[in-house]
Amino acid sequence: MDVIKEACGFFHLLAKLTEILKSTISEWCPEQKKKKLISLCETRWVKRNNSVLLFKYILNPIYLSLCKVEEELSDTASKAHTLSSAISQFVFLVNLFVLSWMLSTTHNLSELLQNKNIDLPQTLTNVTSILHLLSKERANADDSFEDLYKEVRTFAAKLDIKEQISTICCLQSALRNVSCTAEEEYYRRAVYLPTIFVIHLKNDMNLVRETVASLQKVLPQLCITTDFGSLEAAFNFYEKGLSHKQIVQSEFTLWEEK
Repeated sequence: MDVIKEACGFFHLLAKLTEILKSTISEWCPEQKKKKLISLCETRWVKRNNSVLLFKYILNPIYLSLCKVEEELSDTASKAHTLSSAISQFVFLVNLFVLSWMLSTTHNLSELLQNKNIDLPQTLTNVTSILHLLSKERANADDSFEDLYKEVRTFAAKLDIKEQISTICCLQSALRNVSCTAEEEYYRRAVYLPTIFVIHLKNDMNLVRETVASLQKVLPQLCITTDFGSLEAAFNFYEKGLSHKQIVQSEFTLWEEK
């Protein structure tokens, strides 16, 4: 993400850099209508999806543009060299392809969550579907990652990037230490599996599901058949933004009577 953000900022820095990228995209990807990079959005994941997917699609023109800038523009050559070195690392390609796959999987959900008319039960249904898919991918990681890794290898060959494992440190601190000799196995365990954050999401979703089930009890067709105790989970979740519990309980009773 940091490398993509830096590259986007670099090509937006000067008009001549933007023109070099546009020209290279037109030459190597004439069918591509978008001729400039999309900056990473800090808050809207739908926009971030589009930025990463476009970056992956035009990675070859981006690399060639950086090399051209390095040769022709001395004032920005150093920065161009740093970026071209970063995106021409095999580990970057693996992370980019895995990230693109993950964002593609969650893209429709991200768009749905931007809809102002969506409600919590509908959200839960869609998130549950994504979790089910990711769980299947994690359970069949050997097969599911194999096809993705083949794509990375093919793309790396086009850019003459050597397939290799990241640096392994003797004492584990910040780097991911995965003891294996095969490159594919290493990246499956060090990149692919950690990216599938299913377990963490499931823990979060259990809390949300309980809250939603409780919150629905305020609906007219449900509140008349239950008592305030069924709202306990929802009250606990929103307690900081509510009045005293006894006041809320009285409001519920009035609402039920209405």
